[in-house]
Amino acid sequence: MPQTPYFGIRYPELCDVVTDQHIQDFLDDMCRAFEQTNAMVSLVQNRPAARIANLSASAQNFTQNVQALVTFADEVIDNDAMVDLGSSSTRITVQTPGLYLVAGLGKDGSGFTTFTSLQMQLFQNGVASSYRDKDRATGLPEPAVSGLLSADVGDYFELGLRWTGTGGPMTNFQTTLSAFLVSSRGQL
Repeated sequence: MPQTPYFGIRYPELCDVVTDQHIQDFLDDMCRAFEQTNAMVSLVQNRPAARIANLSASAQNFTQNVQALVTFADEVIDNDAMVDLGSSSTRITVQTPGLYLVAGLGKDGSGFTTFTSLQMQLFQNGVASSYRDKDRATGLPEPAVSGLLSADVGDYFELGLRWTGTGGPMTNFQTTLSAFLVSSRGQL
């Protein structure tokens, strides 16, 4: 048997006489490798994730050049009790500490006469963390903002929006806010 088995799996070498113990060791190591793989897959499949949306049936009006939080009416996914639209329609609240990929995605709104720019901004616990500007000249079809944010239990993420132009208010719909655990504290 090799002194340092590859991937922790013991197996006989080319010139070894294969015994029942060699076969049993090989099978035990293979079972352990499968169990470890299944545990990793389960961890990835069950990572805390939440996504809330503001679909067309729940459009929100925004006043020109005023930063406002996007309100959400639809829970798309939540496998860690991070969303409670009854108590707060603007946020995703962390239940498992760690590093989160947080993203906001919007669509161009309607109701304005001219459109100059749109700023989307992520907030963590009410403090701005990252933002993205869209102006007519860049021609970005959908404004999006994202960030990797370290969060503790009770921290929350929100999405803000501000637009400039004339007319209004701008009606915004089909906006989403998502948070996905990338790494727990023990894995950072």
